[in-house]
Amino acid sequence: MRFWRVIAVRRDVIPAQIADLLHQVADTLIEQGWQPGPRGTTRILSRIRAARRKPRYRKPRYREPRYR
Repeated sequence: MRFWRVIAVRRDVIPAQIADLLHQVADTLIEQGWQPGPRGTTRILSRIRAARRKPRYRKPRYREPRYR
């Protein structure tokens, strides 16, 4: 018998922790019997690494107001 595993994700958490979320989802799928194969594994790991390299917070750019 299989049970559902719920991974709760809030909208405001995703940008700051996308790599952790991807890692958790991949681990959960593998625990449940998913076998992605060598290409799939490489693809998943490369996306997790890319997400870890992205800056966690981007400061908004200030724009000068335009007057006509």
